[in-house]
Amino acid sequence: MYGNAQVYGKAQVYNVIGLIFNVTITPQNIAIGCKLYTHIAAVRMTQKQAEAEGLPKQHFKLMKAIIQPLCAASRKAFRESK
Repeated sequence: MYGNAQVYGKAQVYNVIGLIFNVTITPQNIAIGCKLYTHIAAVRMTQKQAEAEGLPKQHFKLMKAIIQPLCAASRKAFRESK
């Protein structure tokens, strides 16, 4: 999150900074840089697709290793909060 973002209530948000793109994960979506994806689309993204979106080849494995468990944790936390 950035700028004047505010989170209210029982929001389950993960924010990862310091990578080539900032990553923000909510129970419904994931923002990688300025692009918004569903969890499924982000987790299933291939290296070729990621490169077409602007992710350098050498960062793909690291980004996938970070995104997959955080998407799963976000969905689990959201289900448990209901």
